[in-house]
Amino acid sequence: MANVISDETIEYVGILAKLELSGEEREQAKKDMGRMLDYIDKLNELDTTGVEPMSHVFPVNNVFREDVVENGDDRENMLKNAPEQKDGTYVVPITVEYVDIRNLTALELGKKIKTGEIGVVEATKAALEQIQAVDETVNAFVTVDEAGALRRAEEVQKQIDEGSLTGALAGVPAAIKDNLCTKDLLTTCSSKILYNFKPTYTAEAVRNLERAGAVLLGKTNMDEFAMGSTTETSAFGVTRNPWNTAHVPGGSSGGSCAAVAANECFYALGSDTGGSIRQPSSFCGVTGIKPTYGTVSRYGLIAYGSSLDQIGPVAKDVSDCAAVLEAISSYDRKDSTSLIREDCDFTSALVDDV
Repeated sequence: MANVISDETIEYVGILAKLELSGEEREQAKKDMGRMLDYIDKLNELDTTGVEPMSHVFPVNNVFREDVVENGDDRENMLKNAPEQKDGTYVVPITVEYVDIRNLTALELGKKIKTGEIGVVEATKAALEQIQAVDETVNAFVTVDEAGALRRAEEVQKQIDEGSLTGALAGVPAAIKDNLCTKDLLTTCSSKILYNFKPTYTAEAVRNLERAGAVLLGKTNMDEFAMGSTTETSAFGVTRNPWNTAHVPGGSSGGSCAAVAANECFYALGSDTGGSIRQPSSFCGVTGIKPTYGTVSRYGLIAYGSSLDQIGPVAKDVSDCAAVLEAISSYDRKDSTSLIREDCDFTSALVDDV
């Protein structure tokens, strides 16, 4: 008996296959499917008694040898080659550990600077060398102030040696987003409109960093006037994600986040209106914070949305961010939205699972 395929069946098959069939194609499909089912019915009617199957089941045999437990610890022979031993065990010799400055967090570097293990000029040169090595590809910086950074590093080292700079971040090189004003240093907002703009004053948050002993390496790339979320709209070229240069770093503080991720600086400042620190930090695998509105002065920040903008830190971990936030937080009468707050000890909050 011929198999009859219904219109509903053909329609269902078309939906499953994501096909739109014309009336003529539906009729043809019904005939084809009917013939296939008829052929299956004929196969089922065949007598297969005595027909050798096409596949066979083989017994499973373990072809591996049984495990044999042997004692390979010939302690006496092993200790013959030990350069030093005590109580029948090796004594591991003390070796000099090489520290790659670029891999340190800001606080780790700050401690080594304070103890004299690493010099401020040494740390600054390490950051500048890293910028020279990778920034042609990453393009995290719009402006690199090499001469100014080295000059500042010498000044800070002198103040540390004299004991007038004792903070946790003293001597640590940092980068600044290019929408924060820096006196006599280009501040372009990554726009050709401001390609030659050198402010006559410095943003309060940046001044606070300088008071803490920061060495400023330069200004980081961003979406033009902070209007973007990929750092692709800069007039000075696209910033690339250091982890995969085919990907974006996020934005608009993509230059600051990429610079930290690429070890071009030990921390950076960005600005966040609706995610412009937090989103690129997540893209670049670093830590970024948008502080509570009014905690950090907006004086000197070229505004995007004044009622939402906040300056915040970007760093390698939460501890660094807390330390930077402590340094930049302050009441500022030049900012009418600035808060007077007593609880600026953010480091002490880093307990339990934080």
